[in-house]
Amino acid sequence: MAKQYTMNVSVTKQMDTFVKAKIRTGQYASASELVRELLRHAQQGAAGRAVAADIRDRIAVGFAQAESGQLTDGPAAISRHKQALRRRLQSPRRRAS
Repeated sequence: MAKQYTMNVSVTKQMDTFVKAKIRTGQYASASELVRELLRHAQQGAAGRAVAADIRDRIAVGFAQAESGQLTDGPAAISRHKQALRRRLQSPRRRAS
């Protein structure tokens, strides 16, 4: 388990009531457990937003390329990818030493 540090956090009355209610239900053993889970969710959300931003950037690049005429014929591209995949599958595999 990772080393844990102590942190004091000020919350509103509504937040305090929420935390105590979650503990009363048995869903969480302590306020610390609830806060750690909320922080993990926040971290995952940030990672998801970064991925979404990257996808949006790639789509924008694709639209810009299409608008400037840099297009690829779909069926021809798929055919090239299939041929490359077949070559990879037919080639002898390297074994790890």
